[in-house]
Amino acid sequence: MKKSVKEHFVPQHYLNRFINEKEQLEVYDKITGKYYTSSTTDVCCKKDYFTPETAKENFKQGESIEQETAKLDSEYNDTLFKFLEAINSNVNINTELRTKISWFIIFQYLRSPNIRRINTEFRREINQFIQENHPDSKTKVKTDKDSEKINHTFLSFNPNLIEILSKRLFEYIWIFGVLPNKKYAYTSDRPVHLYSHKNMGPFGITIGNPGTEVIFPLTKSLILCAYERSHFLSLEKYDCKKSDLTEQNILFYNSIQILRCQRQLLCNVLERKFINEVIQKQK
Repeated sequence: MKKSVKEHFVPQHYLNRFINEKEQLEVYDKITGKYYTSSTTDVCCKKDYFTPETAKENFKQGESIEQETAKLDSEYNDTLFKFLEAINSNVNINTELRTKISWFIIFQYLRSPNIRRINTEFRREINQFIQENHPDSKTKVKTDKDSEKINHTFLSFNPNLIEILSKRLFEYIWIFGVLPNKKYAYTSDRPVHLYSHKNMGPFGITIGNPGTEVIFPLTKSLILCAYERSHFLSLEKYDCKKSDLTEQNILFYNSIQILRCQRQLLCNVLERKFINEVIQKQK
């Protein structure tokens, strides 16, 4: 049987763009309320996150999941490096690079624990509906731990779903928010966030909804702010351009990471007073 291993749902190469001079991250644990420092190897990960027990019994099956994730993360690293290089050099973002970045952002969005939680809750609601409306039915959707992992893995690696969502993101207006010296962008175990600037649809916020903004910190000094085009047409002239973020912008984007992270908030420097204030306001 394959041994349990830590599997990252946020790649370490991405987290390395938020470390301090000691090559560590400051971490706020939302569950315990504690602050501590950590290497990138020990955050945003879980034992056998993608690998169910049935796969551990079949070494090749478990190994293939790890290999595929590692391969994609390696490609993600190369693509993100080229993307950041183009931004910092004020070079036009070509179609190929924009397509790849869109793909990887969606992959990161889908692999998060939050999407797993939503998917599991949806499956439980299906069972509840069947039980309430068809009590004699023997049909039941599996919601055990292995099924939870398997379904989330299929969802995260679904090429058709990633293609649909990444094409929508590609069409957004992309603005690269630059933070001033000594101001830092927070990231988390759920780095990609959707924020609605108008009423949400019947299924909540989804990529492509009018008025949606996709927020993704690229480094501790740069945030990708992508705006759904039809609602934010006035911003079109700023597409793929850098823009200095105001103090209010920074507070807004960091607050979203604080409030919506699954458990771990991360950066090279965390302002504890600010974080505690944001948490208290939510209560």
